[in-house]
Amino acid sequence: MLPILQRALRTAVDNLQLSSKSAMVANYFEAGRAFMTEIYGPIYFGTDYVDLVKNGYKRNPDLYATINLIARSASSVNWYLVEDRNGEHIPYNDPQIMKVLNHPNPAMSFTQWARIAITDYLIAGNSFNYKIDVDNRTREWTRLRPDYMAVNTSTNLLQPIKSYRYTFGTNNELPVESVIHWKTFDPVNEWYGMSPIEAALRSVAMGNSAIDWNTATLQNMGRFSGIMKFKDNLTQEQIDNIRRQYDERYAGAEKAGQPIITTRDFDWMETSMTMKDADWFNGLNLTKQQIASVYGIDSGLIGDKTASTYNNQEQAVLRMYYDVIMPILTELEGIINNRIIATWNENVKLKFDFESIDAIKRDQAAAYTRLQNAWWLTPNERRAELGYEALPDPSMDTVYIAAGNIPINEANIDVNVLPSPDNMAE
Repeated sequence: MLPILQRALRTAVDNLQLSSKSAMVANYFEAGRAFMTEIYGPIYFGTDYVDLVKNGYKRNPDLYATINLIARSASSVNWYLVEDRNGEHIPYNDPQIMKVLNHPNPAMSFTQWARIAITDYLIAGNSFNYKIDVDNRTREWTRLRPDYMAVNTSTNLLQPIKSYRYTFGTNNELPVESVIHWKTFDPVNEWYGMSPIEAALRSVAMGNSAIDWNTATLQNMGRFSGIMKFKDNLTQEQIDNIRRQYDERYAGAEKAGQPIITTRDFDWMETSMTMKDADWFNGLNLTKQQIASVYGIDSGLIGDKTASTYNNQEQAVLRMYYDVIMPILTELEGIINNRIIATWNENVKLKFDFESIDAIKRDQAAAYTRLQNAWWLTPNERRAELGYEALPDPSMDTVYIAAGNIPINEANIDVNVLPSPDNMAE
């Protein structure tokens, strides 16, 4: 019954709109949910943008390392422009478009903007940008904080989003065509994306608690507290005074190991860490693996030495580019092309140069070597494996064998002297 009530309170908070009156009601619901959770179960931080940043991105080192690794790696990938001419992509270079792309706004370069946009996307599940058009051409665009943004919906199925609201001091209504909204998929929310941290919320909270526990233990002379049993009876004032003096003289990592000096007669019973407590500390590695799993990377890339999905670091980096970064940049390609470059030239497209990535270049070099030795494939079949179009020359559809390989019956070799199970036994 209790979990049902907790879920009902959480749902009520999520479903309330962002008006001042409903926000007050939402606060009451949230207070009730937090009160029940505090008594009957663990407390997890909220899922609005500020909570995700303060309690997740800024507080949890594994989450910070994961998001930063993906954002930095993705934003550093080179890009170029092509023009579609009857299905053929021709390199394209327009100084005006390049100027806009190289500096989306006076404060940052394309790489800086991309890193921030991807970071917002990975934290909030939403990345908002405001673009400025002059003569129907986008001249610049800049980031809008996700927690300042709200979607104004309508009942018109042909235009479900009426406008956007940007609240910073005052409410600013922004037309739909001036806002670029890049979001993840949320199965139960048509207007906002789902933060990946929501899926890792319990792991992040557990990791934070483990770090707090470890820090408190270290500050308490690096061990768990003990029991101080005095021979004579003490008043509450004396107990408080002893506790205060103990904290002042012996608490803290810098005072660890100092002897306790007192004239009172007492016994000290030290409480030790149980095996269950020690195993709980090992849960830090588990949270590291779970956070990395949510974002699709190998936990070895964020410092987990106990478990790794791949044989070595190079393979882990390669899979991160293939499984995480390439899909993210492919989405970003579409947004930039549809909302920005299309205002200049609909036939021009931005492409990220994945082949310039060192890990992918090494992987492709290994693929070239494997295909070069696959003599049983035709040249066109090898081209297809590498993503190239087939050539019409008939000779490209013929299987070629190495010139040094000849049939054994033409080699004038006595087959009886070749290694066999019989003569090898001899």
